Amino acid sequence: MRFIADVIPNEEGIKRLMIHETESGTYLFGFDRVVDGGGVWDEWFETVADAKESALEDYQVSLEAWKQIADPCDDCQQDWIQPVR
Repeated sequence: MRFIADVIPNEEGIKRLMIHETESGTYLFGFDRVVDGGGVWDEWFETVADAKESALEDYQVSLEAWKQIADPCDDCQQDWIQPVR
């Protein structure tokens, strides 16, 4: 399961966040642009709820702001929206 959310302007220049839940945990990716592309950083969390809580605390992303998107295709990059191998 993946989610994306836009971020309000901030000092770090992060414009979008993505959460990707995997069998080994949940990743929160930060992006410095709104167009599709690779993230500039990622953090690991045990759960989606933990990642959303971090996004709320660090970037003021409300729980309602998250939009669910499709999981990446097999063997594709998890931080791109479109399939990229």
